[in-house]
Amino acid sequence: MEKIGIVHHRVGHGWTGEVLGYSSRFGWEKGLELPEDKKPFAARLNNKRDLVEGAPILTSLCFSNPEVQDQMVEVITDYARDHQDVDYLHVWLSDARNNICECDKCKKERVADQYIRILNQLDERLSEEGLDTKICFLLYHELLFAPQKETLKNRERFTMMFAPITRTFERSYADVDLDQLPPAAEYIRNQIVLPNSLEENLTCLKEWQNGFKGDSFVYDYPLGGAHYGDLGYMAISKTIYRDIQSLDQLGVNGCISCQELRAGFPHNFPNYVMAKMLVNPNRDFEELKEEYFEALYGNDWKEAVEYLENLSENSSCDHFNAIGDRINPQMETKYKKAQELAKGAFAMIENNCLSQSGSNLHEWKQLGYHREYVQKLAAALEQIAAGNPEKADCSWHEFLDLIRRNEDFAQNNLDVYRVIEVAKNYAGFKL
Repeated sequence: MEKIGIVHHRVGHGWTGEVLGYSSRFGWEKGLELPEDKKPFAARLNNKRDLVEGAPILTSLCFSNPEVQDQMVEVITDYARDHQDVDYLHVWLSDARNNICECDKCKKERVADQYIRILNQLDERLSEEGLDTKICFLLYHELLFAPQKETLKNRERFTMMFAPITRTFERSYADVDLDQLPPAAEYIRNQIVLPNSLEENLTCLKEWQNGFKGDSFVYDYPLGGAHYGDLGYMAISKTIYRDIQSLDQLGVNGCISCQELRAGFPHNFPNYVMAKMLVNPNRDFEELKEEYFEALYGNDWKEAVEYLENLSENSSCDHFNAIGDRINPQMETKYKKAQELAKGAFAMIENNCLSQSGSNLHEWKQLGYHREYVQKLAAALEQIAAGNPEKADCSWHEFLDLIRRNEDFAQNNLDVYRVIEVAKNYAGFKL
């Protein structure tokens, strides 16, 4: 990585669990018990100090406790010393919200102020060790709310990472008037509701930027679950395109995508757009579309793209990801239209499966399978939007049967586990 100029980012969540004595290598394991001697380190919630859902990675700490501060700094310093190949070491807190310590000392300030204090202490320790490791700090969950008192002392040590995990993907940062952002929302400990709107999220970023003028980037989620709601993958591609065009206006220096590795069903145009635009944000979207899809589908690429764009027009990233009402007559109509589009694409796809060869043939076959995928998933989503949970559940199980039986065929492009997980957690389907 070093030889070809790629910087090495590592870690993220898990440091809080390490302080409690659990290895972050085991990730999101649950059902554990916190030993008595570690309970003073855990956040006090509802007059109790314990693991949240039995999961160290979901558990916050009592950051007013000096021993917690010292141990967290030592754990991170030890890692940095042992992994000097890491250029950017990410120091995040727990991966949950509304879990912040309610003890008398912690309640006196925001967790962001405690976080900055620990980061400054970490900077001092790394300097003592002669380590030049960059530290990425995170704007996420409670940490979207900027500190009120503390500031980072050594700007060169730190890179700020803005992670608006609940944002809409129906709109782009390019749609926001940055001079007309709303005032910052009130912070109420353990009662926060994360914002869906871009404006509210960008207000959080601006509040942090008022106190930190160093390096920063967006850590975004267009292919982390939202893409499953875009049945054609074309709307999400355009959002990615326009977002990256807008990074300079946001005052950030780049983007990291939090996403599935296999996010290429029915095609990989969203990732293609992301890569090309991060290298050259002046690229034209129509040119990108032509060079990608002509190579993918051959002579009939325009007809395929028109079909995919119509699918995108008749589906929704937001509705799939629980933004807005589940019962939605407009989306009910659109999902019905998506099924009709998929049925109507049969002849186009069949003709190309008969006439194409090589990689183009494979892509047309995948589009053929995707046509069935759309029909069954859109049918289930139509019933969700219509408020018919029993019918939705029946259609959902037909969809599950399809993708499980065909997992081998689409394995490289569709993460079957993940689309099921996101749909159950957000779209409204049951097991």
